[in-house]
Amino acid sequence: MTAPTTPVTTDARGGAPASRPLTTRIAAILRLQTANVANILVWPLAVLVFILFINVAISEIIQQATTNAAEAGGEADITITFNGGVAFLYIYMLIIAVQAVYLSFSLALGWGATRRDFAVGTLTFFVLMSAAYALLIATLAQVEQATSGWGRELRFFGDPSLGLDEFAPALLFSFLILLLFMSVGGAVASVYVRWRATGMYVFWAGLAIIVVGAAALIGYTDNWGTVGQFFADAGVLGTALWTLVLTATATLALYLVLRWATPRD
Repeated sequence: MTAPTTPVTTDARGGAPASRPLTTRIAAILRLQTANVANILVWPLAVLVFILFINVAISEIIQQATTNAAEAGGEADITITFNGGVAFLYIYMLIIAVQAVYLSFSLALGWGATRRDFAVGTLTFFVLMSAAYALLIATLAQVEQATSGWGRELRFFGDPSLGLDEFAPALLFSFLILLLFMSVGGAVASVYVRWRATGMYVFWAGLAIIVVGAAALIGYTDNWGTVGQFFADAGVLGTALWTLVLTATATLALYLVLRWATPRD
């Protein structure tokens, strides 16, 4: 007589997901999310360099025109301005987050990952991506400052008027905003994965009602000045820290929604 054995559910690669350490399971999700290096690294950096090049070229044209005007007897007025071109990365990270949830959820579960492992691993991916690109932005802000705005008095990565040309503030601000965008993108994608088009209709309708309702309430109670003063007192970094409330809400929503989502083709 043979001893009874307890069946063990295995994944597509022959391992037992439940028996592997949590760190190993999270690492597997991270490998899945970072498999397409071109999508998360090559393309965003290439587009960022292209946008920077165009901005430097435009600044050169403006500077040359100003110099010619000064030589002709006019006034040369060259000021350091921040054009916000780096915001491209924030939008791109939101798109990356949407793809990370929508395109990888069914595949991960097909490999034997649990919904919890996928959610935690994907959120870890968001944190690592936000930290990496925040470090890049903060470092390039220092290079920008050292080179007098790429030799053209251009501010692309850091805004001196807001104190974001220093390393620590630029790093913290960029990390918080990148994490916010990725968390929101992931949460929205999780709603689509769970409820498809119906979920999107309800989500955007609900969001519109909340935003318009909040604006109407503030206006009705004549508190726009109070709201403006609150953000003025908080400052740039203080306001960025407040985004952690939205980030935490989106993160919790992503986790809870994916726990009940069903993989579909």
